[in-house]
Amino acid sequence: MNKPFFLSICSGAGGSSLGAKAVGCDTLGIEIDPPIAELYRTNVGQVLVEDITTLNPYKVELPLLGRSLTTNQLLIVQVSPPCQDYSVANKSAKNSTRADLLYATFHHFEVWQPDIVILENVRAYRYSRVYIDFEKHLRSLGYKCLPLLLNAADFGVPQSRERFISIFTRQGLPLPTITTIHEQNPVGQISLFQELPKHKWIGWYEAIYDLLPTLEPSTLTQKQLCAIQKHGWKTQLVDQQNSTSVQNTYKCRESDQPSFTLGCNSQAKALLVERVGGYDDNKKVRSHQQPSWTIKAGLGSDGKGCNRSSFIDAVLSQADVRRLNTKALARLQTFPDSYQWSGKNSVDVRGIGNAIPCLLMQKLLEQIIGAFT
Repeated sequence: MNKPFFLSICSGAGGSSLGAKAVGCDTLGIEIDPPIAELYRTNVGQVLVEDITTLNPYKVELPLLGRSLTTNQLLIVQVSPPCQDYSVANKSAKNSTRADLLYATFHHFEVWQPDIVILENVRAYRYSRVYIDFEKHLRSLGYKCLPLLLNAADFGVPQSRERFISIFTRQGLPLPTITTIHEQNPVGQISLFQELPKHKWIGWYEAIYDLLPTLEPSTLTQKQLCAIQKHGWKTQLVDQQNSTSVQNTYKCRESDQPSFTLGCNSQAKALLVERVGGYDDNKKVRSHQQPSWTIKAGLGSDGKGCNRSSFIDAVLSQADVRRLNTKALARLQTFPDSYQWSGKNSVDVRGIGNAIPCLLMQKLLEQIIGAFT
């Protein structure tokens, strides 16, 4: 098979495109936000800084446009419409122009006729009017549909990120079978007549442990301390954080030394504690073995145009608290360390939080493309 071509609509910082490159695809992004598009251009490649609602589909240079199935070459189009209006965090009506952006792509798909369409969004998008109409439209063009609710953690991403993924294949092409690779609590040995045993979820600590000594120190807020206790982590670590008489006994280490084991009565090496982005009385807490919660795009900005430097803290031991930076957040979204960020949290964290995890798209495409080989 010739090299597939992967077109990403609302491409963002290029998480899905990097996953496509990992399986050998040529890529092109379409992104309306100039700073985010510049991240894509720097780290992925060609990107059109365009509004998909006004973009003429005939002006998009797709090397496979007009080809037939006999060319043995796949055109894959992935689209991730803005999800803020359908996220759990947004309680407003789901009838904004932004939410209905997908309608503008109907004609594009008629013109491009891709072999495979992949739509990604939050879980609630599955039941939105615009998605239901989108599915009907593609079915009217002869496409078959495989709607899925997937968790990125089931594909090796160190983050529990539940998303709606809908896969469409052109008439004459089979729908793929999507199999998860990881699970929260893997069972033991499986018989030869069943699928292979799955791997255990990858925890946030395993993903970023080598970065922890390099992170800036932080101090837990009272709300974070209460959250740790509320989640059952009432430990010596928390008591020490509240006791000025004990603070002088905290262990110190050089920045290039490994972190200490968590000094508490629990079994956790470390804790990940939400600082912003959650409800004050219900901050998220994860032990070292658990994936992080969903990384969101708004973490890097205070909502007033200013960068936010503290959004998630890692508690290591003896009140050794470190704040996650852009590189650590990017790891949780499986961006490569070689990715060149802008240095502005309001831009970079938006790009990270809106992205499809690179590894998730890679694993999906391995199975999707594999169905045709």
